[in-house]
Amino acid sequence: MLNRTAPEPSKRTLRGPPGRASDVPEHQVRSIGPAGHCRFPAVLLFTRYRPYMKLINLFRPARLSSALGAAALLLSSTAFAHAHLVSSEPAANAEVAAPTDVTIHFSEPLEPAFSKIALADASGKPAAPAASQVDKHDARVMHLPLPKLGAGRYSVHWTAVATDGHRTQGDFAFTVK
Repeated sequence: MLNRTAPEPSKRTLRGPPGRASDVPEHQVRSIGPAGHCRFPAVLLFTRYRPYMKLINLFRPARLSSALGAAALLLSSTAFAHAHLVSSEPAANAEVAAPTDVTIHFSEPLEPAFSKIALADASGKPAAPAASQVDKHDARVMHLPLPKLGAGRYSVHWTAVATDGHRTQGDFAFTVK
């Protein structure tokens, strides 16, 4: 036979879902409704850790995959947003024989209508009358045909607009022997 004892008079037994409070002191319980008919007591000052009350539980597979997907989307959109200079011919600060053109390689495809290369001599005057062009076979390459250049230092200013609309620009110089 089971030995059952009555709860202490200072405590009241609460009924609810398993894993919730079962015995709460009388001073922490407020009755709702007429005395003795308390179906759902309101617990005041009850500060017990309840894992089911977390705002975000990242251990559930759906929430975890959503959070990782959002982070990957943010990182990938910022990483591939701009066309950056990869290499140039002639190289920056190089000393070369008179080149026939300036070629710049970028990390992303370019928008031909908005991308350009400008060449200036040591005094800042334009040294190339022709317009630059984006390569028809590889949209990540831009060329500027050059006339015969004399000895001296030349500066290249480039503006690249990627196909996603982001604009970058830069400068480099080279010297003709």
